[in-house]
Amino acid sequence: MSVFTEEEILKYAFAAVVEDGRRYFSRGKVFNITFVGNDIIASVRGEQTYKVVVNREKEGLRFGCNCGFSFGGACEHVVAVMLAANEHQAIQIGIDWDSPVVEEPEIKKEPALVEVDESEQDLVVPPEDALVIEIEAGKPVGRLYLSESDSMLLVELRFAYHFGSVEFNRMDTSLFRLILSDDGKYYRIFRSKARESSMNAMLAQFELMRYQSGIYTPVCDPRIWILQELPRLAKEGFEIYGQEKLTTTNARKAIPKLSVNIKSEENVFDCAITISFDGISATLAELVMAVRQGSRFVLLTDGTSGVIPQEWLDRFAGLFAALDIGTSQNSVKIKNSHLALANLLYDMADEKIADEKFSKKREDFQNFSGIHTQSPPGNFFATMRPYQMAGYEWFYFLKRYHFGGCLADDMGLGKTVQTLALLTKEKESGLEHPSLVIVPTSLLFNWQREASKFSPGLRVHIYHGASRQKYLETAASSDVILTSYGTVLRDTGLFMDMKFHFIILDEAQAIKNPASQITRAIKQLQGNYRLALSGTPIENNLTELWSLFSFINPGMLGTYRNFAHNFVKPIERELNEG
Repeated sequence: MSVFTEEEILKYAFAAVVEDGRRYFSRGKVFNITFVGNDIIASVRGEQTYKVVVNREKEGLRFGCNCGFSFGGACEHVVAVMLAANEHQAIQIGIDWDSPVVEEPEIKKEPALVEVDESEQDLVVPPEDALVIEIEAGKPVGRLYLSESDSMLLVELRFAYHFGSVEFNRMDTSLFRLILSDDGKYYRIFRSKARESSMNAMLAQFELMRYQSGIYTPVCDPRIWILQELPRLAKEGFEIYGQEKLTTTNARKAIPKLSVNIKSEENVFDCAITISFDGISATLAELVMAVRQGSRFVLLTDGTSGVIPQEWLDRFAGLFAALDIGTSQNSVKIKNSHLALANLLYDMADEKIADEKFSKKREDFQNFSGIHTQSPPGNFFATMRPYQMAGYEWFYFLKRYHFGGCLADDMGLGKTVQTLALLTKEKESGLEHPSLVIVPTSLLFNWQREASKFSPGLRVHIYHGASRQKYLETAASSDVILTSYGTVLRDTGLFMDMKFHFIILDEAQAIKNPASQITRAIKQLQGNYRLALSGTPIENNLTELWSLFSFINPGMLGTYRNFAHNFVKPIERELNEG
């Protein structure tokens, strides 16, 4: 004889839940089955011991379980008890349900919950000789059960009486519960509807809106709600359940740990970044996305979120804006000229690894005490003035740290002489590739004349004119290639295939427009070091400065969008208003 048919079980539980219930039953997880009136009371072992009650009424089945299942229908523990009841000895021999039959408990039995509907109270009675003790339970304790439906956080309100052993939810209309204590006594626990209504109304003060009867959802980001509102509810006396099982709506409060591994490559530092919370990490792509959106939360690999400290958010925002990192990258490429940014990242890290090359540059940078003096080249026939020697030595400071620079002396102060001194000294040190000097067409022969006068040993080739490509091989074997901006634009493909030691722009305001063809062409050239010479690096506006620096130190001023937002627009607005 079966108490519950297969069709009846499937009517009250989802198919997947029924399968889980079968596994609980087949593995002997159901114990302490008790039959009292129309109620079946039992315990089920799972992650903890769950209490289950199943009650048959005229309208159908009613059931309850303290597992927190709140998605409609019976949970797997209720299904397991139904299946166990079908094979219970008392049912098989046809014992009347009104006679209580209790198995020998395997563990100490807690009070069993018996759900009683207000309109059917006379259907549930204890044995005739039992003493029923009525208790005014006083103020109930509010319980909030947290669960998820896709990315939605659900908050179910329940009320606990009698030291938490009796629980009602908002759908429950009964006025009392009958419990069987472990000492064999029956207690009737009366609920306080007024207190429950007051607690229910209180939830509106904590950023919650009604989802359905007894269930609420936050009006803000659920992760923010958990961080800000849930602690306030706990202080008001609400007990919180289920938070540890949340994934997409839960944020880890642990202090994050930043790990950095820096490896030196040609002209760049490859920086692998890992951020983790309680050992659960986030990908660099998720970190970049969170920072760019200004979000305090980063998605972790287990589906939960981590809370990014505001200080980290501010620093990463500047770092990622300066480096223009793509969301598909697995590491950050930081140019040698951005050593300060690499140092910032290294200093932020809790765990850090760096190769010898980076460590040496970092040490040199930290111990910097001034620009070193340099002796002038031996085969150089010009006496440089003190300010010219300072510019010449500054060139070597830039080279030492792999920075680009702009020499912005006024016209007539000898920018050409200082540059020729640098190129002559570099020739003495030995060159693998020629240097490229790009000048306005009108200055080509002036540069050639100055080079012949002051550095006759410097092999200078003018790459210009209709027959220029015939002498490309000669140009490639020289120390310095002199050419014009127009020639570079016409022969961009040829120049892109060549590798240069220095790329030097004279009258560098020629690339003041970042969208111009010549600017785009020059930025594609390959050189170990980059210099610009200009008496007027900013002729009209700050955009010209950004364009110049996008060549000499790419990325140092960040993306143009960020530069315009943070500097161009505020400064120009202030000037206009002034």
